[in-house]
Amino acid sequence: MAAIVVLIIAVFALEFRAGRGSPTSALSEECAVKYAGNCIDSKDFYAAVGLIAERVPPKQSRALSLRKKILDGLAERELLYEEAKKLDLGVSDDAIEQEIMAGRAYVSLPAADADMLAYQLGLCRRSQAGFGCEAGTALGVRQLHVRRTPAEPFDYNLYQKSLRVVANRGPKEFRAMQERELVAERLRELVRTRVRVSDNEAFSIYERSRSRAVVRSVTLDRRWFGRFALDLSDSAVDAWSKEHASQVDDSWKAQSAEFTAGCPLVSELLVPLAPMSPDTEATDARDLIASLRERVKKGEAFETVAREASSAPSAAFGGRVGCPTASYGPDAKVVREAAQKLEKGALSDVIETSSGLVVVRLDGKLDAATAERDGRNQVARLLYLKFAQDEALNAFANDIVTKVKAGAKLEDVVTAKTDELARRFFKPKPGAKDAEGPPGLAATDRPKFEVSPPFTASGNPLPDVVPREPLAARAFALDKEDAIDEKPIETETGLVVIQLKTKTPASREEFEKEKWTILAELRRAKARDALVRYVADLKRTAGDKFKIHEAFAEESKSTGDE
Repeated sequence: MAAIVVLIIAVFALEFRAGRGSPTSALSEECAVKYAGNCIDSKDFYAAVGLIAERVPPKQSRALSLRKKILDGLAERELLYEEAKKLDLGVSDDAIEQEIMAGRAYVSLPAADADMLAYQLGLCRRSQAGFGCEAGTALGVRQLHVRRTPAEPFDYNLYQKSLRVVANRGPKEFRAMQERELVAERLRELVRTRVRVSDNEAFSIYERSRSRAVVRSVTLDRRWFGRFALDLSDSAVDAWSKEHASQVDDSWKAQSAEFTAGCPLVSELLVPLAPMSPDTEATDARDLIASLRERVKKGEAFETVAREASSAPSAAFGGRVGCPTASYGPDAKVVREAAQKLEKGALSDVIETSSGLVVVRLDGKLDAATAERDGRNQVARLLYLKFAQDEALNAFANDIVTKVKAGAKLEDVVTAKTDELARRFFKPKPGAKDAEGPPGLAATDRPKFEVSPPFTASGNPLPDVVPREPLAARAFALDKEDAIDEKPIETETGLVVIQLKTKTPASREEFEKEKWTILAELRRAKARDALVRYVADLKRTAGDKFKIHEAFAEESKSTGDE
């Protein structure tokens, strides 16, 4: 019976020791980290894996890239240990003994991830606030079972057993490992303690995070100006072309070869749909393009539907594209092929393109005798649209600023100017009711006035806008309430004008109440950043002498995760 028990123990020791079954189990003779003549071998690596990843399921380990982080932590330890020796830093035997008697096993975590990993894996004393490690405590400490009860003294046999189970190390090997860990930790602490945070620096950061502002804003979309605020008649385009003949000539020369006889002349309706969009978005887009196509089939003017609902640049011209050349985009070939199958005036089925869902109408075909004239007109139309809509956009924004500075209310100015522009080129249908006003006033991308919720200096007052520079910084730069930013801010789709409604700065009195907590958090963050930079400098200095065997970072691919 005794022999059987011994045999079972031996089998378990062999089958379930640290590193068993991992993709790196064949690396037993390799160095996980090699530096300054020292080799961190597979046993050292798996000892760290046992201490750090105790009871971590393989699935979670893969999600955290835990083996990679363990390898990086060991690599950083070696760099710090060798640097500490140069600085004549060390730890006494008594200090090592004291930590072992307390059951504290130190393990190195990569500096950049130490806070997060120590908290997630239970390798620090957790903060009473409920998240993160307690400030000032060591990161990367695994508590070993070295006492049968808290009141009993250190039990050497229990300690040996804990080492074997968790790290597969004997006391002598573990002590050598802890000596390196504690020396590296002493250098880490030396780097951290050199960090200083002044009261003024802390208040500046506190002020950014606690000060609040509210703005009034007007979002302007250049596409709306192109569709509803311009004279898009052929005569207007011709007049602009004569004034900008050189630009039209240059553009025509670059594209003229594509305007060949027989090229289909098309108009389009476009509903955008990004590749790999969620099913709900795809369904909504297909329903919308189908409804637009149906409106045209029932007799509504194609030009009206395109101007109101199409998202293509051609919407400004009632959907008129002309000959789809390379300037149309990567879908030109698909559109041309679909149009070639149509009779004049007919609508295509819905075409899926990289830009979205498209329906085209065949308006005719390019004639050899008029190819240059029609091609020049098409080129001129697009150039005119680009310049004229930006000109109208900027004029609108600057006029807003001027009138608000003169004392007018921002909302009133925007409402009046939007109404004026939307009606300027609007031609009511004969017999239409008064309620059927300009479509530009009902468009979803019309100039939009809104009041933001309170936001901080690092916040975003307009989450639906993609600005070319931080809106919050521009808002906090305004010095008094009702001040308007004189320079409109560029966005991905146009401009935005902001006016400060209120600004509530953080107070020194409130800061003083929380100062010590704020200072501690700032020191901790700066200390982490300082340590990350310090380790990076050591790595650069070590150069080719410092080697990491990345194969050790491979995660287990076991199918028995659960």
